[in-house]
Amino acid sequence: MVRGFSEEEKVIIKDQLQNEFMKDLRHQNIQQIRIDDLVKRVGIAKGSFYLFYSSKEMLFADVAKKVQSDMVTDIMKLVKEHPELEKKEQLKLMLKQLFHYLTEYFPWLGKLESVEFEKSLRKLPEETRNSLFRDDVSDIQFVLTQMKMKTTIPIEEVASMIQIITFSSTRHDYFNTSYQAAVDKMLEMLVEQFVEEE
Repeated sequence: MVRGFSEEEKVIIKDQLQNEFMKDLRHQNIQQIRIDDLVKRVGIAKGSFYLFYSSKEMLFADVAKKVQSDMVTDIMKLVKEHPELEKKEQLKLMLKQLFHYLTEYFPWLGKLESVEFEKSLRKLPEETRNSLFRDDVSDIQFVLTQMKMKTTIPIEEVASMIQIITFSSTRHDYFNTSYQAAVDKMLEMLVEQFVEEE
């Protein structure tokens, strides 16, 4: 029998499930992660997992959204830390930091289009699946609005360009040593060509 949890316990357990799932994502794909292992580490019964999530794919969706939100918060701090830079330079710095996060700490985020992740994502409700990609556009729009900047082409196109560059991070080992310099140059060109102050 699944025991009840207080509201405070629910918040703590949900956070623990997300953190444990995130740890596993660093070296496994969604299909390899077992609910049995997660609940054991969190200290709840397997049946209790379903009080929080209907599936591990729904847990993944929450984790992806949380990481995206945390990254946006972190890169926005760069603006405050570097007030001496012009806005375009701040934005370039933010995009480079975002790319660094993805390649160093959250490489699985860039693999959302890979075959393994695609299989798991298909198990999500269509709206949830679409929102994972739509959030990229709204996050970029949020950053630009906060910085009082705008794009010279549709924001969706700029978001797609950033996604294309970002997805290349999943294969960065296949490129030569000039890969990072090339990415930095593409991000700089993107900002120079398609972003301006309001």
